[in-house]
Amino acid sequence: MRRSRVNRGLRRLAELSETAAANTEARAARTPEQQLAMLDDRLGDGVGAEKERARLALEIERKGESRARVSKEKTSKPKGERRKAKSRRAEERGRGRKEKSSGS
Repeated sequence: MRRSRVNRGLRRLAELSETAAANTEARAARTPEQQLAMLDDRLGDGVGAEKERARLALEIERKGESRARVSKEKTSKPKGERRKAKSRRAEERGRGRKEKSSGS
């Protein structure tokens, strides 16, 4: 069977493309919280769009975590101390550098 070509002329396709671009820009301007509120208005509280709601909730959660992470001070050790600690851990596991035998 052939696909219907109703409303698929060049003018209509251009119109659809413009509408899609405008919708994409509007969506990009909204925060995850605003998008979630928009879904609630359109579909009802917690109804439908389960994957989108889960994605938005995860995005909101990650945004909160990143704010908390930024506020913590970075406590880094100098490179030499990190190397010493690494070699100490390796020796404890029995994976330290082996001494070369003299070959006799």
